[in-house]
Amino acid sequence: MPEPKLVDSAVEARMRQDWDERARLNALYYIVTDAAESEAQFEASGEQSVRDILSDVERLLPANATVLEIGCGIGRMLRPFARRFASVYGVDVSTEMVNLAHQRLADLPNVKVWRTDGASLQPIQSGSVDLAVSYLVFQHIPDVSVVEANIRETFRVLREGGLFKFQAAGHQDSEEAESAERDRIKDTWTGVSFSDSGIRRIVEQSGFVVRETYSHQPPDSCTFLWVIAEKPRLP
Repeated sequence: MPEPKLVDSAVEARMRQDWDERARLNALYYIVTDAAESEAQFEASGEQSVRDILSDVERLLPANATVLEIGCGIGRMLRPFARRFASVYGVDVSTEMVNLAHQRLADLPNVKVWRTDGASLQPIQSGSVDLAVSYLVFQHIPDVSVVEANIRETFRVLREGGLFKFQAAGHQDSEEAESAERDRIKDTWTGVSFSDSGIRRIVEQSGFVVRETYSHQPPDSCTFLWVIAEKPRLP
């Protein structure tokens, strides 16, 4: 029997259609708005993002690590990851983004990129990844259930002791903020947001141990809520 879909077909179609259109219009701009003036600026932003993401987790990884990026776009961070790790995987819901990634990264034999439904990581084998990351992605997802599915699927593909570091949009941990979030219209640009306690609960319910959460607010942006979680080792 085919496995049940982890994302509603209408939500999947909406995410793919919107991000395909953005890829055709100006992929660099919609991936990282403040670093899209040139290819050089775009590539440099990918290198900087990878440095920042790895700053507190790289020392915990094996030398021959396999790294997965969820929502890889056209490969802004995949190339810097490929310079550092043995195997690098990328997934994205957009056909256009994935096609561009294949073109841009054709010279990198240790990189594989797949189009997914935006929620499952089905091309990737269970227990095969040492580090999964996601940045500037979950904040654009219009449905909490899709984020939850990504977190559960990440637990599946990680090895025991593997790490998941990801960023989502954050909001205050209060009843007022939760009410505003429920009432707010979400789309594929201004997607869902989470309180610290809310995202911790989802991550822990998926089987992870939360090592750390922290947040900051870049200029002219939403609050960035970061989570570092670990898949426990069996006794």
